[in-house]
Parts: sequence; C-alpha cells; structure tokens
Amino acid sequence: MARIEDFKAFVASYKEACERGELEMASEETTRTWINQMLAVFGWDVRNTNQVLQEVPLEIMERAALNDIGSTNTRPDYTLMNGRVRLFFLDAKKRTVNIKEDKSVAFQIRSYGWSIGASYSVVTNMDELAIYDCTTMPRHTDNADFARLVYLKAENYTDNFDCFNRFLGREETINNRLRMRFVGKDSIDKNFSKALNGVRLKLAQAIIDGNHRTISIVDINLWTQIILNRILFIRVCEARGLEHDGLLRDFAATDFWLQFKKSSYIDFYEHYDGPMFTRIRQIQDLIIDNAVFDELLSYFYYPSPYCFDVIPLRSISDIYDLFLGYHLEYDGNGMLKNVLKSEFRKSNGAVTTPESIVRNTIYCTIPPEYLQSLTNKQVLDLKFLDPACGSGVFLVNLYDYLATQIENNIEGRKDVLPNQYLYEKDGRKYLNIEGRKLIVNQCLYGVDINGKSSVRCPLKPSDSIPLCPNNPAH
Repeated sequence: MARIEDFKAFVASYKEACERGELEMASEETTRTWINQMLAVFGWDVRNTNQVLQEVPLEIMERAALNDIGSTNTRPDYTLMNGRVRLFFLDAKKRTVNIKEDKSVAFQIRSYGWSIGASYSVVTNMDELAIYDCTTMPRHTDNADFARLVYLKAENYTDNFDCFNRFLGREETINNRLRMRFVGKDSIDKNFSKALNGVRLKLAQAIIDGNHRTISIVDINLWTQIILNRILFIRVCEARGLEHDGLLRDFAATDFWLQFKKSSYIDFYEHYDGPMFTRIRQIQDLIIDNAVFDELLSYFYYPSPYCFDVIPLRSISDIYDLFLGYHLEYDGNGMLKNVLKSEFRKSNGAVTTPESIVRNTIYCTIPPEYLQSLTNKQVLDLKFLDPACGSGVFLVNLYDYLATQIENNIEGRKDVLPNQYLYEKDGRKYLNIEGRKLIVNQCLYGVDINGKSSVRCPLKPSDSIPLCPNNPAH
C-alpha cells in the first residue's frame, strides 16, 4: 500500500504546483523533473543505468542546427531497462504539446517502441499521459488514437493507480514482460526483410538494365548484397554518430550512386578497418539508375517507422538472417524473382535464433563465473568457433560478452591492458577500436555452408566494432 500512497502524494504535489502557476510554459526539462519523481514512486532508480537510461536533451541551438539540415534525429528521453534489456520507452513532452490529438507524437513513440520490439511505450507531458501498443507497424497517417491502449489526464491519475502500476511498476513490468506480448502482430524483422527483398529485386534489374553486357546470376546476387550491406551499414553509422545524420540523403540530393561508390572506394574504405568496403572494381564500374535507391532511402528516414536511433544491432542481424533465406533466380519466363532457398523451404524461411537462446548457449559454453575468474590475458587466449555462423549473431554476442568482461576486469583493477588498447571516458577506461579488434582477431572464428554469409552479413564482429556504444567517434 505504500506505493499507492506515495503516488497519491506525488499527484497532489503536481496539482498544487499547477494551481500555483509554477508550471506555466514549463519546459520539457521541467517535465522530466516530475517524470523522475514518478518513476521513483514506481520503483525505478533513475541514477542506475541498469534501470533507466536518460537521453541528454539537446540545447536549443543544437536542435535548431539539426532542424536546419532537415534532421529529426532525436531519441526517447527515457529507456526503461532490466540490466541490458530494453523494456520500453517513455518520452517527455512540453505541456503545450497536445498528447491526445497530435498524430506526430503518437507516430514517434510508436516508431521507437516498434523498432526495438517493445510491447508498449509511454509519452507524457504530465498533464496528459498515453500508452501505445507498439507491436503494430506505425504509419505517419495513423490517427493519434490508433493503437492507443491508455489515455489519461492528470485529474484521473490517482483513480487509475492500477493501470500506472501495471505499465510503469518496475517489478510488474519485468515479471509481465513475456505475458504482455501481443501475438500475431507485425515485427520489424519480417517487415524490413520483406522491404529489402523488394529493393534487392529492383536493384538487380537496374544493374541489368544499366550495364550492356551479360552478368551472371551469381554476380547479380553478390553485387546487390554488397551494395545493400554497405548502404545499411552507413545508415546505422549515422544513427550512432559515426557519420553525420542524413549523409545518404545528401548523396541523393545530387547523384546518389556516384557519390556513394566514390565514398565507398575512398572515405569509407580508409575509415572502416574491415572487409565491408573492400575495393571491388566491378562494382565501381556499374551504372545504376538513382531512382532505385529512392525507395531504399524512404525506409531510412522520417516518416519511415524504422527508427535507426534505437534499432538494436541484434534486430538488424535478425533481419539479415531472414534475408539470407532468399536469393535471386530467373523464372521460366526469364524474369528475376526472389526465391526461398531449398534448405529453408521446409521451415518456410530462415528461422532467427531468439536472443534468450543465443545468450543461454553462450553462458552454457563459457559460464559467467568461469569467465569472471580469468585474467584478461587468459580471456584473450580463448578460442571460439561457430560452425554455422550465418549472420554472425552468436559471434557478435560472444564478442560483446568477452569485451564486457575485459572492461569489468580493468574497472575492478583486476587486470589491465596496454594503453594502446584503451581510452578513458568519464573517469573509466574502455576498450578502443584496437582493443576490440584484438578480441575479434584472437578469439572468434566462424564458418558457414553458405559461402556468401560472410559477404551478406553487415554486422559481423569485425564490422560491428565501430558501432559499439562507448567507442569514440574518431
């Protein structure tokens, strides 16, 4: 009963502040102060990053600069966590924002939630609060009440404590996470994979139409995959701050294919130390109509529901697992088609490995208590082989597991590495890119019956190194 009493006291305090006029024209930051108090009532420690991640709000000038270049690159104010697992988002708005009627507010929070596979997410300006089902793909034309599970005004908060507790209570959220998942709804991996398959088909046809020579179906499959991988990789880099937001859109403003292949051959090749941008003369010589890239870019930026600011790398890996299940073939009439590979026909497509199974398999292979007993030198002496690596999801998760343990050893002063493998941020030492490459080069090995897996996977450990959240942008 203590929580309900604390909640009543919190709501009463907020109403009193409103009546005294203290919240007239209140900023988003003021809203965040009240949200912090509300989350504390429901068991969240906003200072603990294993429970709550807060996005540092942009200053007015910074937001203006982003608006000037047409960027909508912001992130939800709160990510509610269970350790390293993102549960749902909570976004703060100014009191002047109309939560009930504003379609763009609803589209934004639904897009964020849908992009990480959350069951629901929350948006509030404290005067109003809305909770949205995030399991259906959002469209910017949807009305504000579409997929809305709950809408409440401040005067109704205390009467709806049970609703607040169900969706915001920390213990309730964690315990009900699986039970609250909706069945049979859209998923980002299946939708995005389907979209990419459509783009691949059009890209292949554009290659055939623009280059007056015979191109084998093997080369068409290979080249379309490499091109799509590279473009997707750069979009993820934009979202992680490694490339400026809207770089691909800038290319499209002039001559997308010319600008992109030039950057791939020079800038990206030199900047990203991995096989992603290996120089391939045949691809550089291709002539491709820019119109084919317009559809692809439409999936990358607003009003697309795919929010690259928050899409986990794991989800992109899942997308590619599904993508690997298809390839291009000519049908009996000489037309190109996406065809399900024979090895996947029994299961009606590639089956992605659930994250919990990936994690448990890794923990069974090398239990946490054993890994924690090792020095960093001993960790780096370990060798792991994935005999059917596919999109690389096991290797990427294993890489992250080893990197985290090495950094924990360094933080606990249990073991150190030479400074050439480290950098410092906020008083803590992290592995730099050279340190992370050390793990990949010494510990991780993968083979696959599908020889093109290594080409088709955009997020192998070697290529995901630059996308790690603590890496310096340079």
